[in-house]
Amino acid sequence: MDLDPIDFFPGYDPYIYTRQRSRQSCCCTVITHMLAVLFSIGICGITLYYYENNFTKNIFPYYTNIDEPKNQTEPMYIKNILDEMKTLKDNMEKTNIWRKHLEELFAKIYFQQESIFDKKVEEALDMYDADKIGLFDYASVYAYGSVISTPCTSPYPANKSINFFSLLNFNVMSDPESLLQPENLPGNCFAFHGSEGRIRIKLGRKITIKAVTMDHVKLLDNGGSAPKNFEVFGLQNPNDDSGVLLGMFTYDQKGRPYQTFMINSNLTYVPFEYVELHILDNYGNQEFTCVYRFRVHDMFKNKTT
Repeated sequence: MDLDPIDFFPGYDPYIYTRQRSRQSCCCTVITHMLAVLFSIGICGITLYYYENNFTKNIFPYYTNIDEPKNQTEPMYIKNILDEMKTLKDNMEKTNIWRKHLEELFAKIYFQQESIFDKKVEEALDMYDADKIGLFDYASVYAYGSVISTPCTSPYPANKSINFFSLLNFNVMSDPESLLQPENLPGNCFAFHGSEGRIRIKLGRKITIKAVTMDHVKLLDNGGSAPKNFEVFGLQNPNDDSGVLLGMFTYDQKGRPYQTFMINSNLTYVPFEYVELHILDNYGNQEFTCVYRFRVHDMFKNKTT
């Protein structure tokens, strides 16, 4: 038995549907399409409106007053950021000014400290190189001291000579300025004939003399040329026939190479610019006496040794 689809779907007849559609008006079709388009536009508009009012305001808060002028739509947080940036700029300018002041202050402090340090180093070097006993020597050459005369004293030939082409040989006499030099090398002394001698010294400036120091180098021999008893006089001018006796002292040959002696306290208030060292005798050498160094101080620290 042959079956036809129409037997199962008796309402479906494509031919009948085609015939019925051809009878409908074209205007109905156009109206139907326009209604569908309008419905779609309405749906889209409602969706966009809902989106702008519920999502856009939360994400972009500066759109809340979109109808206001543009210069008033600036968000608060941007204004706060600009204010903070301005504050930081002002603080940076103030910081730069303070930094400049601090740099100038540190520079002044540095130069002052450097000056103080240099002064301390210079004082320490003066003490060490000049005295090595912590007392400034006003008779030394670095303090502008000098020997002005050696009354009744004849220099002894030094341990050196001048030779001209092996034909002429001259002995060099001992220089009295040697006893004002800081170097105490063997042979670098002022030697004079006999055991008694006088040396007049101009100090670097007028001071109240409180102590003197006598130096001698311990040689390999018995040291008979070392000064033993000596006197120190204070002079107001270099041509005084007699000065003020500041003290009589004895250099101990068995003591330290340099020995400091304190001036009579009754005379330490009188200032002098000139002194005379009067060597009275030595330790046995009748031919010559050798003085390595004589110092003058305006203070006293060490005991006589």
